Amino acid sequence: MAQASLKTLEKFNAPGILFANTYKWHPAASSKGRRDNERKRIHEVFSWLSLVNEILGLDLQINKWDTGVEAYQGNEEIFVFTYSESARHVYKHQKVMPLAKILSKIEVNEYLLNFLKIALAYRPLKGRKMEEKYHKYKEIVKSLIGERLEKVKDILSRWEEIQ
Repeated sequence: MAQASLKTLEKFNAPGILFANTYKWHPAASSKGRRDNERKRIHEVFSWLSLVNEILGLDLQINKWDTGVEAYQGNEEIFVFTYSESARHVYKHQKVMPLAKILSKIEVNEYLLNFLKIALAYRPLKGRKMEEKYHKYKEIVKSLIGERLEKVKDILSRWEEIQ
């Protein structure tokens, strides 16, 4: 069995905020900027965790609130991430090792990782930019994972409903 660590999460394209050392970060100058940063970071983690949960069938119950995300498998808490900014400090707390242990037990292959990368790449794209990228990624996906392209589209359409 592979040892669970942050490298395991990195392999699954986890958001950079999970690896960032925020100790010396400075909060945004305005209150609006601080709330926007909080929403952006929380949404980034929530979106990634939702996608991983759906693609890998982890059966997680994921909760999102203003300053954090948590995930449970049954009654066991396996993931917690909180992020907030005050006028003087940036606060981040996370508990990711239980999730890393679960992910380290999953048989990882090139197709699964490429599928995850492409699905994450589609997430933030909108309008004309999405149309251009769509055709580029469509060819990549077809060559790597063929039939799973429809699953990517299905997952993304459900994401848009959630958001």
